[in-house]
Amino acid sequence: MMRKNLKYSAECEGINMKKSVPNILLKLVFPVVFNIFFFVLFGAEHTAAVWISYGFIHLSYLMIILTPLFIGKVKNHAVLGLPLYGVSAAYFIITLLVSLFFMTAGRELHRFCLVIHVVITGIYAAAILVNMIANTHTSESIARHEAETAYIKQASMQLKALIGKIPDKHANRAIERAYDAMHASPAKSTAAVYELEQQIGNAILELKNAVQQENVSQTSAIAKELLSMIEERNQRLMWKN
Repeated sequence: MMRKNLKYSAECEGINMKKSVPNILLKLVFPVVFNIFFFVLFGAEHTAAVWISYGFIHLSYLMIILTPLFIGKVKNHAVLGLPLYGVSAAYFIITLLVSLFFMTAGRELHRFCLVIHVVITGIYAAAILVNMIANTHTSESIARHEAETAYIKQASMQLKALIGKIPDKHANRAIERAYDAMHASPAKSTAAVYELEQQIGNAILELKNAVQQENVSQTSAIAKELLSMIEERNQRLMWKN
């Protein structure tokens, strides 16, 4: 078993390596081609403005490569990452165009060049931070919505599983009404109903025990009480909205 696991791990590492090598080579295409053209065509003697622009071109390209680090490990990675990639790409293109202007200006403008690049980089940093904050809020909202939806689904599934498990049509009908109310309940929750939701969860467990014991009277009583709590939860949520 251990040998199989080691073999599987080695195969996975080999596959990951095969995937990563082309990615690395692809990311190196621009800096390699740019530097070849830069030094072969224009040599190594340049003004300060040219070297400043040269540095900022590489910095802006590096930011595109590092953009995945700004996204983090969140759900909907592809969707939330699009604005960040767009900001990084815009920063690179603007920096490249501004740099080409200063590289071909034909006069020493290093102070003005530095100020312009710093301002552009500052705007880029601010835009990235704003998008990262927005992504954090969006990710938290998605996680909260999924948790709220999961609560309704789980409670509904637990109640549905109890229908028909006790040999009494009135008791089963009481469970069905509780299930219908829970299934139709709004997923969005608030702090005003958290305690009530815990009580509903406990009541479902009590109902399950009563059904397993085939206690008809207790099953009917708990199901009716559960229905009352679910309706109270729905009413509180309606008042909050």
